Amino acid sequence: MLPLCYRRTFIDIEVEPMKLLRCNSVPAARRAGEDEDAQVSKDLASVYKRMEEWRSEICSATTSSDLPVSGSEIQNSEEATAEEEVADASGCGTSDETLVSPTQAEDHEVVIDEGVHQAANPGSYGHPEVCRKPCIFFQVGQCENGDSCGYCHLRHEKRPRLPDRRQRSVLRKLNKSELLQTFLPILWSEARRAGMVQEAEHVLEILEAALSTMGAPRAAKLVGDDAEYLKGLLLRMSFGSLMAMLLHNMQPGVFVDAARREMEEMRRSIQLNA
Repeated sequence: MLPLCYRRTFIDIEVEPMKLLRCNSVPAARRAGEDEDAQVSKDLASVYKRMEEWRSEICSATTSSDLPVSGSEIQNSEEATAEEEVADASGCGTSDETLVSPTQAEDHEVVIDEGVHQAANPGSYGHPEVCRKPCIFFQVGQCENGDSCGYCHLRHEKRPRLPDRRQRSVLRKLNKSELLQTFLPILWSEARRAGMVQEAEHVLEILEAALSTMGAPRAAKLVGDDAEYLKGLLLRMSFGSLMAMLLHNMQPGVFVDAARREMEEMRRSIQLNA
C-alpha cells in the first residue's frame, strides 16, 4: 500500500524522487572545480614552456655571429631585381596619385638631405637621386649589414611615387620603343635639374642607341588623358626611380643589361666625386 500524506489541504502520495541512472557508455561525471583547475594549470605550463623556448631562440639568434643575415634575405625577397625598388608595374599596389599637370613637377619625390655625401654603405651611394630604396631595418635600428648594406641608410623626406592601376595599365600597353620615347626626354630633363648630366650621359646614350635600332613607335599609342596622366607621375619621380621603372618594364636584352651596369657605375661615380 502506498504511503499517504497531507500536503496543502490535499491528500498526496509520498513518492521517493527518481534517481537518474548513468548509461554504461557515458564516463563518470567530473568534479568541475578540480578538473578545471588542473586543465588551466596544464595550459599555463604549456604556454610558459613555449615562451622559454622562444626566448632562448631569440637570444641565440642575436648573439650568434655564425647565423646568416636575415635582414638581407627578407629585403632581397621583396624585389627580384634592383629595378623593382619603385614598383612592380604588373603588381597590385595602389597609389593615391591624382591627375597632375607638368607644371606641378616642383613637388618632387626626393628632398636633398644634409650629409648626402657622407654615405658609408653602397645602398646609399647617389642619395637622393640614384640611391637604392630605404633600408627598413636601419629605420628601426636593426640593420645587421651595417656599412655593407645594399639599401639606403639616409633620410628620405617622401616615399617613392608608385603608379596606380591606370598608370600600370598604360605602361603595359607600351613596347620598348614607346617606353624609350616616353621616358628619355624626362630622364634628360631630370638629369639637368639634378645637375648630373655628365654622370648620366653614358647610361642615357645607351638608351638612345637602343632606340635608334628600333622601329618608330606605333602611332597614337600614348595620347590624350592617358599620356598626361602618366607623365604627371613621371615628372614627379627622381632620376633613379625613373630609370628603375623603365628598365623593369623593358624586356631583358643586351641594351637593358648594359644600362643596368652603367647605372651602378653612375652611382659609384657620384659617391666618389662627392
